[in-house]
Amino acid sequence: MNRTLNPRLWLFIGIAIFAGTHLALIRHYGWVDTWRWWHVPSRAVPFSDLRVITGASDSVERGFNPREINPGAPYGQRFNQTHVWLWMGELGLRERHSPVVGVVLLAGYLVGIWWLAAGIGAWAMVLLVPLLISPAALLAVERGTTDLSVFFLLALAGHLAGRALRGSLVAVLLGFVLKMFPLAGVLLVLREPRARAWRLGVGVVALAGLFGALNFHELVDIAHKTEKGGDTSHGWAVLSLYLERFPGAAAYVRPVRGLGLMLAVVGLAVAWWSARGALDEAPEGRPLDFFRIGAGVYAGTFLLGASWDYRFIFGLFMIPQLALWLSQTDAKLRRIAGFTLAVLFLAAWSRAFTDWLEPITGGKTVARTLEELAKWTLFFACVHLLTRTAPSWVKMRRSIPSADV
Repeated sequence: MNRTLNPRLWLFIGIAIFAGTHLALIRHYGWVDTWRWWHVPSRAVPFSDLRVITGASDSVERGFNPREINPGAPYGQRFNQTHVWLWMGELGLRERHSPVVGVVLLAGYLVGIWWLAAGIGAWAMVLLVPLLISPAALLAVERGTTDLSVFFLLALAGHLAGRALRGSLVAVLLGFVLKMFPLAGVLLVLREPRARAWRLGVGVVALAGLFGALNFHELVDIAHKTEKGGDTSHGWAVLSLYLERFPGAAAYVRPVRGLGLMLAVVGLAVAWWSARGALDEAPEGRPLDFFRIGAGVYAGTFLLGASWDYRFIFGLFMIPQLALWLSQTDAKLRRIAGFTLAVLFLAAWSRAFTDWLEPITGGKTVARTLEELAKWTLFFACVHLLTRTAPSWVKMRRSIPSADV
């Protein structure tokens, strides 16, 4: 009888030990100090991002428009989500219920990880751990971001893709209604033959477009009011946002922003062109389904200009396929996969590297430079690998028929 414990169970035993220890430390040392040990920029109020939404229900009840004035939020942040989230108020949920809602979001996140880890090997499981406990991923938990609910939906989409693709795409659309960027999950249609992929893909995009058209003014308002920062963020505009805090660098902000956009567009084209002639390198399956979701989300949020680093939780989706590529006989693909993993971990742990190097003269500048290089390189790598593994009809080239023996 095989008594070897499933690697997935080992992973969750480790998560349970980590969570129990973390809660004990919070009780003893407090919320902020415990999170700062993990290099997470914590706020005094737990689940502060979630409370912007739950607090909006209190604001509505008091007669305020939370998109303009949101006194129910702990720091007065204006409500910047789709109106769907206001339905929480219809369920009777208020700011005081935030800890319970936060635990539910965290439970959904763990369920998503359980689905992701199904059937993967011990090596891939080991690679998941450094990203799971990275400052970027833990920031999602500390803030109680609603991206945890999107993680659950996209994990469900990847879980269902091989057996019920239509159900998978429904999960993608639900994620889109909540946060927009999950539309990247439409890349799951690439597992299908050309005609069916076009039919399903166009259908999903059309429904998303209809929702966007009906809520256009709301989406513009959300984009305007969403806070964008030069720290703990990724995207082509992040460096220019970082420069805004230095009065002497004001003249460089606009040129740097324009240069960033140009590099993103050119890099997107180069990464696509460099991979379009490559033969398909991965058979369709769960790992590739999840990889397409994770890489698509990162590339998409990078192109938005500035997205918070807690979206590195979607980088977890890339790990199983990258682990498989590391075992390939193709040396070039092994190098690309290894390099992608390296920059993914460097980007997700960049906050810790900044804290470690800050006491050294010039250390903060070095850390910031490495962080930006890692995030830009990860963007190019995601586009390259997405293109490399796309069907021939996406790359606009004919498949080469195999020779008869």
